[in-house]
Amino acid sequence: MGVIMYGIQRGAFSNEAGIGTEALIHGTAKTNNPIKQGFVAMIGPIFDTLLICTATAVVIILSGLWMGDQYSGVSLTAMAFQTFLGSAGIAVVFLCVVFFGISTIFTYSYYGSVCARFLFGPKGQRVYLYIFIATIIFFASISLDSAINIIDGSFAMMAIPTLISSIILAPKVIAEANKFLAR
Repeated sequence: MGVIMYGIQRGAFSNEAGIGTEALIHGTAKTNNPIKQGFVAMIGPIFDTLLICTATAVVIILSGLWMGDQYSGVSLTAMAFQTFLGSAGIAVVFLCVVFFGISTIFTYSYYGSVCARFLFGPKGQRVYLYIFIATIIFFASISLDSAINIIDGSFAMMAIPTLISSIILAPKVIAEANKFLAR
């Protein structure tokens, strides 16, 4: 059961499925048809989860390193890629982690500032950005396990309003999708 829970947590973090944050990005698209944009939004998890995560899992499984207790997390991934690509494997994983980390910082600063502006106005947005910078420093100073636990809890809390609004808006979305598909 723990493995399943861990997989769900990492899956939610890898593509944000069910969290509701993607609406902040896709909602800014210039389109006359929100259903088409919804279909575009579904492509992201296909690339992220089905292709990238599955390819990573295959490399880890084929390396055989997953059977031992010597490596875990990103270390396991780096060593598995090293098995097949030599030192270039570690460089590839390092670059992916750096780009993922930097893009995550920018993305979440945008998500939060949009929400803060909506809820509290421009001054609230500025305050949020200062708080966001402080959280970067905070997370850099705590253990990785503690940071992951806080992030997982935050993701769970973000999923609650998304689930509620999904239930409430489902009939409207289904009606619009049926109209679009009937064309």
